[in-house]
Amino acid sequence: MNSNRDRRFFFLAMFLVSSALVLASQAEAAVSAIGAPTFATNTNTLSFTVPAGNDRILLVVASDDDATDVSTVSFGASSLTQRAEHNDGAAVDSVFTLSLGSSASSTTQTITVVSTGTTPNNSSFIAAAAFSGVSQAAPISNVQAVDNTTAPSASTLNVVSAAGDLVFDVFDTFTNSITPTNTVTPGAGQTVVHNVGTLTLNSTGFAYYRTSTSPGAASVPTSWTTTNGVALIHIAMNISAAPAADLAITKTDGVTTATPGGSTTYTITASNAGPSSTTATVADTFPASLTATWTCVGAGGGTCTASGSGNINDSVTLPSGGSVTYTASCNIAASATGTLSNTATVTGAATDPTPGNNSATDTDTLTPTANLGITKTDGVTSATAGGSVTYTITASNAGPSNASGSTVADTFPASLTATWTCVGAGGGTCTASGSGNI
Repeated sequence: MNSNRDRRFFFLAMFLVSSALVLASQAEAAVSAIGAPTFATNTNTLSFTVPAGNDRILLVVASDDDATDVSTVSFGASSLTQRAEHNDGAAVDSVFTLSLGSSASSTTQTITVVSTGTTPNNSSFIAAAAFSGVSQAAPISNVQAVDNTTAPSASTLNVVSAAGDLVFDVFDTFTNSITPTNTVTPGAGQTVVHNVGTLTLNSTGFAYYRTSTSPGAASVPTSWTTTNGVALIHIAMNISAAPAADLAITKTDGVTTATPGGSTTYTITASNAGPSSTTATVADTFPASLTATWTCVGAGGGTCTASGSGNINDSVTLPSGGSVTYTASCNIAASATGTLSNTATVTGAATDPTPGNNSATDTDTLTPTANLGITKTDGVTSATAGGSVTYTITASNAGPSNASGSTVADTFPASLTATWTCVGAGGGTCTASGSGNI
């Protein structure tokens, strides 16, 4: 663009194209902001807040008249990655992104843009937008750029996209005179969401900043026409939706009661309803009252560790439609009381649109069962009055549960004066000694 034209109209548009389908994962525009233009400086700043959300990215448009290059863009202490830049010899437009992951809190920092080239620059400008549901590793693809000096200027770029993705474009045009107004019109099907209005940049003119949405397609046209534009830069690209995998887990031992000292077998199944494949972690921390060994088999392409013992903390692969099933055989401690509650979870690398079914709990009421017995003998069949006799009394528990709080009782006849001692075996406990009745 020729920077010594009388008036410069600087038009930036972010065109967002999303699928009309309801998908498990879809990139979405969250907020956007336009910065004040700066003059005679190579640095421009904009305070910006990225809302809370899942799989967030910050996208910054940096444009500069007379700049050779937009060299760095930062968000606080974090540097952004340049995804596109186009220089027509008089001005430069650049697009940068920063992956911010998922957060339950918003993130506020200052965006700083540094340009290189003629000092002072005629003008510089920042626009920013936050998106959610975006691939963190590869947010941008299919970048296209063009410039021309056709009057009145117009451009169409067709971007390869997919359902659930967004198409983003920057349209920068200017004219020789502010009057008559340079009207810029989006293509058919582009619905404008934001319209900041008209601003003036020193001796140049800055027109509009807009965002728009429309149904996506395999090839999405981003089209703009002007009434008085004499030149333009047009950049377009695809914003890729984060992979989505609808994971779920179930867990049951098929009963509602269990016996301390007995055993129970859990069936734990983690599955993926898609649409994307994902790696995941299946975890189950068994209560201290359980001693577990387990096996696992996959179905529909799912893979897992074949067997193990103790807690489950297994890295698995779950393609869309795949599952893994664990069979956990558990011995229940004979001393267990109350309820037996156990939870299994599945956590995936991909975004899960319905995380509420990613844990499952099985709860059983513990019902102790103890087979108690007692024996008593003095080893003789006759006794002498005025003499003595010694009884051996043994109380036992054949299980399977412990019998805490059991009572051993013996009321001696009036003709006997007794003292006694007691020792336990196999974990049995009793009062060490006493006199009189037991």
